[in-house]
Amino acid sequence: MDTGGAVCPLAIDGKTAVASPDAGSGPHPEPVAIFHIGRCGSTVIERMLTQHPEIHAAAEIFATKYRARGPDEIDLPPQTFLRRRHARVARERPRVAHYLYEIKFLPGLDPDLFGGSLAALVDAQRSFGVRRAIVLRRRNALRRLVSTLIAVERGTYQIRPGQPASDVTVTLPLDHVHLGETLELTEMLQRIEASHDALCALLDTAGITALTLSYEDHILPDPNIAAGRILSFLGAAPMALTPTLSRIQTAPLDRTLRNYDAVATRLAGTPYAWMLHAP
Repeated sequence: MDTGGAVCPLAIDGKTAVASPDAGSGPHPEPVAIFHIGRCGSTVIERMLTQHPEIHAAAEIFATKYRARGPDEIDLPPQTFLRRRHARVARERPRVAHYLYEIKFLPGLDPDLFGGSLAALVDAQRSFGVRRAIVLRRRNALRRLVSTLIAVERGTYQIRPGQPASDVTVTLPLDHVHLGETLELTEMLQRIEASHDALCALLDTAGITALTLSYEDHILPDPNIAAGRILSFLGAAPMALTPTLSRIQTAPLDRTLRNYDAVATRLAGTPYAWMLHAP
């Protein structure tokens, strides 16, 4: 089975995570960027990490907080906004050692705030003081796309443990899939994979060490696997953290997609056909 994509060149693979030797060499608290494309367990992990006294998890700083900024911040460039939020945490939570914030790095998403360039986005984080990053990847990008449709149809993006997973059905567009950009289905899957590879190369060039975690290996079986790897990577004290969110979609795609046969036909013979049958 093709699981797709490369691990970042300077990456730690989620099995041997250790604190970077230059930890703490930048601004305090240490800024750590979490790169992802959404619907990959990022909110589950963010809610868990907020329980740790050494960590401030700022969620999607650009995708949500910057775009929802108040009138007194409306003219701030995104990086100035980030510095201001970071400084506020430094003042209000002086014991916090790590300031984690999330970046949605696909074209049409957060790179648009930096001139549309992923390279400029990464360079800005390096200039801010980021020397370590976390990359969350969902190898099955098809299910990632379907997860958004399920969330929109259901009217909620997260559910709590004990709540039933979604039983709604959706139709996946074949020629107009929207995620930052609007592309044909196989082109979108290719764009997601290529963007991950480009991110890895840019982090490598910038000298930013990345902890790469996959949804399938480190979050889906038990979010504590990912949380533990992150604590180890940061050099934070081990601590039991409690997941407060559950998976919204568990049914096989042939029971979820109204146009499953059409999707299967479109993906037949492509590197993405395996995604139809994998979690």
